[in-house]
Amino acid sequence: MKLTDHQIEEVQRQTGGLPIPESSTEFEILRGAFGDDSFYAATTGIIVWEWKEDHLAPVREAVAVQVATWRNRDAFEIVKIPRRRTQAVIRLPVSGIGIRSG
Repeated sequence: MKLTDHQIEEVQRQTGGLPIPESSTEFEILRGAFGDDSFYAATTGIIVWEWKEDHLAPVREAVAVQVATWRNRDAFEIVKIPRRRTQAVIRLPVSGIGIRSG
């Protein structure tokens, strides 16, 4: 899914990860292969975030979904794979609101 600025901040806060910049050549390659998502480079390959469940709530869980593996990470060569949910789960705001602690 395409993340909002607030959701990107939450992903960074919870995982330390930043998305591949939309201004990059790599992003254009990924968008051409997978559609308009927010893409993250992981040690295993490329991941996107998807809602874990389809219920509506102001904050809900999202799961990391791997969409590609690395053929050569240094050269940004990827191999498209069937979407595979990982064990990584985070809590994200559904809209532009932030998550409050406590």
